[in-house]
Amino acid sequence: MPLALGAALIAILAAAAYALGIIALSGAIAGAAVSFTILACTGLPGFIVLLFFYPASTYASHATAALICDNRKGKYTLHALHPSAFAGIRRDGWQVLANAGVPALLAVAHSLSIGALPLQVNGWSLAVTPSPYLTALTAALAFAASDTASHEIGQAMAGRTIHPLTRRLVPPGTTGAVSLGGSFAALIDIGIIVGMATAFGVLADPSQVGAALSGAVAGNIADTLIGASVESRSLKWGNNATNFAASVIAAATAVVLAALLS
Repeated sequence: MPLALGAALIAILAAAAYALGIIALSGAIAGAAVSFTILACTGLPGFIVLLFFYPASTYASHATAALICDNRKGKYTLHALHPSAFAGIRRDGWQVLANAGVPALLAVAHSLSIGALPLQVNGWSLAVTPSPYLTALTAALAFAASDTASHEIGQAMAGRTIHPLTRRLVPPGTTGAVSLGGSFAALIDIGIIVGMATAFGVLADPSQVGAALSGAVAGNIADTLIGASVESRSLKWGNNATNFAASVIAAATAVVLAALLS
């Protein structure tokens, strides 16, 4: 029964996101598959963290960027908060998997490591069986959310943007470039995701919190360097590949640090 109810709930949420224009049909399908996997394999606490990840990595960052742009033009309107104000943000299935595919795989690994499906065993309780995979999952989600926020908000604020390899000023939005506003937005999103994971018991102790934070930051650094070196120079290596690779680095860093700190 918990699995069937969870599937129905996720289907409703995916349909609503599609209806609002936040994701494409393929994105809705991929998002539903990822969401159900994380719900079934980590239980309610992991799913709650995921519920904060989706708006932080899509709607919130785009809406904030739209408000910043409007305010810089002397406009003060809440219209920028409506999805119709930023057409073209629909995430497709590949984008969803590039950002949330690694966390879904880590959720499966967590379930296999404890020998059970947490949602089936614990139902809708907040019980959590900690594991290094949950630390890595949190780091990967925190990285993905912060990466989108740093790009959108950093580009909207149009401050000093520096290429990490040449150290020269470049136009806002340049692949792999960094800015103070974008970096600050990234740190905020990392804090939100890791904070929610801590609050709901997904991260069991301070060492896991530190590992998740460090993993997310490492993912951002990797994303910047890969974007500035590989993505900007290769027509075959797109942003989805950069995000997926950086997500793997974030997760791997978190697992190693969790083992060393525990």
